[in-house]
Amino acid sequence: MPPATDPAPSLYDALAPVYDRWQRSDGLTPFSQLALNKLVPVLGRYVRGDARSFVDLGCGTGDLLLGLGRARPGWRLAGVDGSAGMLAVARGKPGAARVPWLQGALDGMVLPPPAFDAAGCFYDTLNHLTDLASLRAAFRGVAAALAPGGLFVFDVTNEIGFTRWWSSQRVWRGPDWRIDVTTRYDGARGLGHAETVIDHRGARTVASLTERCFAEGDVNDALSAAGLDVRSYEPWSPFDTDAAGKTWWISVKSS
Repeated sequence: MPPATDPAPSLYDALAPVYDRWQRSDGLTPFSQLALNKLVPVLGRYVRGDARSFVDLGCGTGDLLLGLGRARPGWRLAGVDGSAGMLAVARGKPGAARVPWLQGALDGMVLPPPAFDAAGCFYDTLNHLTDLASLRAAFRGVAAALAPGGLFVFDVTNEIGFTRWWSSQRVWRGPDWRIDVTTRYDGARGLGHAETVIDHRGARTVASLTERCFAEGDVNDALSAAGLDVRSYEPWSPFDTDAAGKTWWISVKSS
């Protein structure tokens, strides 16, 4: 979910109609499923009691959240994203009626009560925030949305991931769509840049995207400043044959 000041919402609005097909192209397992598989055991360890709830920040087209709803049918769920197009796709899926789908910026998020027992933020959502002030603001918003002792689980693309994945030109295509992405990583500045061209049913969208690689110390300090205590963080390779280009974080709101 990009911040409101970023041009990325138009990119994701254009990507929304083909996003799920893109995630499954070339025989890939969608990232939402990979993250859900890792998330569910964590929720089982940390979220207990009768009142159980979860908000997905940067929910995209909703697959992770709806998958969690199938695994935890009694839970209260909510999804937040910066793209109206992605949320429109999410609202049209089976089971979506039970979920409030809210549009908002990650670094300006204010969620209505009641508070949530757990929150998640996956893929490269947090990397869309291009400075530390925005990261700190996002974590403050997460903390405000959680009940005391609430769980916050997320991943970020790390230095290995940016170095390995952000120096290429890739093309994905389907019967009526094509996505071209050219990436480069400026390691000295910790910034990844992507130029994306989306062709879908005769319409073309050209958009630029910048993402930041946050150092582990900066993430830890921003969590602590927001009152979120780190329980663990570890390198993660979502794709078994690839490098550990992600870092998986588990934190808990101070009681």
